Amino acid sequence: MRHLPYLAVLTAVFLAVLTVFRVSAQETFAPLITENTIAFVHIDLRKVEVDTLKAGVEEFGEELLRKLNFDEESFTMTIHELKADLEKFDAAVRPPFSIITNVLGIREIAVIADSNLSEFGIAAVLVAPWKNQGLPDKDNDLKITNLNLKNLLSFVHLDNLGIEFIASGDFLFIPIPVNGLMYNKDGRKEATRFAVTEWAINAVPAKESLIQQALKTLGTDEIKVAAALNKKLKEQIRSLPLPNSMPQDVQELLMSASQKIEWAAASLSLDSLFRAAQSSNGKGASNDKSSPVRLLTIKTAANSEANALRSSLANVIVHRISDAREQQANNSSPHLSPLFFEFLKGILLTFLPGVEDDRLVFRTADGDITLPVIASAGVFIPYFQAVHKVTFPAAQGIEQCQTNLKTIVLAFHNYHDSYNALPPLYTVDAGGKPLHSWRVLILPFLERSALYQKIRLNEPWDSDYNKQFHNADVPLYRCPNGPHRAGDCCYSVIAGEGLVPAKKAGEIRGESFARIADGTSNTLAVVEVKKPFCWMDPAADITLDELSKGINVGRAGSYHPNGINAALFDGSVRFIANDVAKKILKALGTCNGGEAVVH
Repeated sequence: MRHLPYLAVLTAVFLAVLTVFRVSAQETFAPLITENTIAFVHIDLRKVEVDTLKAGVEEFGEELLRKLNFDEESFTMTIHELKADLEKFDAAVRPPFSIITNVLGIREIAVIADSNLSEFGIAAVLVAPWKNQGLPDKDNDLKITNLNLKNLLSFVHLDNLGIEFIASGDFLFIPIPVNGLMYNKDGRKEATRFAVTEWAINAVPAKESLIQQALKTLGTDEIKVAAALNKKLKEQIRSLPLPNSMPQDVQELLMSASQKIEWAAASLSLDSLFRAAQSSNGKGASNDKSSPVRLLTIKTAANSEANALRSSLANVIVHRISDAREQQANNSSPHLSPLFFEFLKGILLTFLPGVEDDRLVFRTADGDITLPVIASAGVFIPYFQAVHKVTFPAAQGIEQCQTNLKTIVLAFHNYHDSYNALPPLYTVDAGGKPLHSWRVLILPFLERSALYQKIRLNEPWDSDYNKQFHNADVPLYRCPNGPHRAGDCCYSVIAGEGLVPAKKAGEIRGESFARIADGTSNTLAVVEVKKPFCWMDPAADITLDELSKGINVGRAGSYHPNGINAALFDGSVRFIANDVAKKILKALGTCNGGEAVVH
């Protein structure tokens, strides 16, 4: 540990703190939160729950391995290794934090990054309230501080890093330098002490700063982190050069995000994670699914910017995976199958955020945190199989079906980015007769431009010329569990709701996301239908009345047992059970009905 880089060591310690302690309100540190604060993390050291954490991690690990169908031998071996690692973690973490809380009397700490400090080469400061800790001999508290903290650093083998402690006003500060250099080796010790002291004395609290706005959204969860991109920081980022080796679409995404994002806030209750894992296994107090867990909220200036960022993120995922797949195909000695890349793409798209007004919200599905973890673990299936005797049950086509739906909605978003409108339900001729479905119009956004260019858009879909494409193979438009006949389609929008017919001949623009007044996360975009139809048929989509009859009662149905997959306009996919209430179906099916929807 002595040989690790300075920032890496501090990062490791910081992450350990985050996973052990509960986070409380940030009022103690409010005097230090200004308009120039760009990051804030608050940690409450008063409730140490190492034993609870260990038990929760162990139970969570057991649940994960059971879901992955580990055989008994591999399960026993893996759990034994997990317990051993947890004991090592306990032995390393408990003693130093006992010194911090019991000997030094420090009950809460924060990590604060400020743009004014960065000008002096200080990335952030670790802060603890100090003045009123109740220590004896208050006139010599700094002497006691230095003595005890040096002992602590020696105990955890960090005494050779030259960490500097600065007492100013009501707080004790530990500066974290930008470049990771140790203060006692580069002659900046006094300059750093002066900079931190001046910053603390002259800080002007700002109750309505971006950081405070973000913190107000977090509630009382254990882990609370807020970051802000103020005007000053955005200007600095805009002038930063990006490496030429970085793909162009990734550069554009990063630069766009840096200018559109105002703040980000994350909070997470470890207890809720463990309760979700238990309830998903039937161990909870109720059989009902727990509420979705909000992991991260990103604030932009407007709904259009939030949608644009989400679309760009999804587009980067698709293109990066596609490029990786092509490079793999051109490799003379491939070691990963194309299926691996498709599976990876599906997983990454699963984690796309929802859009709520002007915010991107990353959350778990239905409160079951084990599902995304298992999905992530699935990326490494080839490696798990080489180490453990793992078997994986047949997915029954559900995962691929969900990926199909996500990809279709992603195409809607990319279409919207290009035309500033959603695709119409279908285009029309001069007499108002349907010509071509939305399924034809989004082909260029599904990497099927060659097929799109062959179709005559000024002729009806069933003209003598266009009939030759009725059996064109577009696998994205059919469920893997359904009929495998080329040209069949099993996916439909709700006709006249999110997508509406073109109003005049030659028009390929529908209405914008603004039409979806109920919110993209509350409105169905694409649903499964059990009776397949020709993918080019512009009049084949189901209506709201047909949807409202019920799942597998009306046309909305699937080849999966017990329900259907359905994609919302925010790109998320839900599995809707056969017994869902008709009023819920109708609420989800309308784009501006104003109904309350409970997922």
